Amino acid sequence: MLAGARWTVDGWLAPPAGVVAHGEADLPHWIAPELWVVEVDGAIVVRQHSFTGERGRLVERVAGWDAAAPADFLNWCIARHPSVSCTPDDTRWNAACDAGYDAAQTAGMEAEEAGGDFWAAVHAERAVQLRWITERIGTSLTR
Repeated sequence: MLAGARWTVDGWLAPPAGVVAHGEADLPHWIAPELWVVEVDGAIVVRQHSFTGERGRLVERVAGWDAAAPADFLNWCIARHPSVSCTPDDTRWNAACDAGYDAAQTAGMEAEEAGGDFWAAVHAERAVQLRWITERIGTSLTR
């Protein structure tokens, strides 16, 4: 979620620009050090890989996404595609997100070089990433 404001677990947040959230299928695009289930309310605008509601609130932190999970995901991406630009010691908050993006782009370029479809390979890699994330957290986030 991106809101430009401090979230609390005891109430609704309604910033002027709304609350941006992401569906479970889009987790590989927006992976972060913490994952939360949120409730979004009001008029909702759907975009590619996100949606915005007038207000939102935290429901619960995803317990299966612990402090080690982002680094584990980053290292898993590197193991799948050693040419990704991230390194195992990358400590930026968004390093796991970058590793997932790089892995998907690498899969697309490898497919294209072999005469395949770039975007089909990118989407297939993102689907594999989503399966890894879902297995890591041990549950589906859809309520």
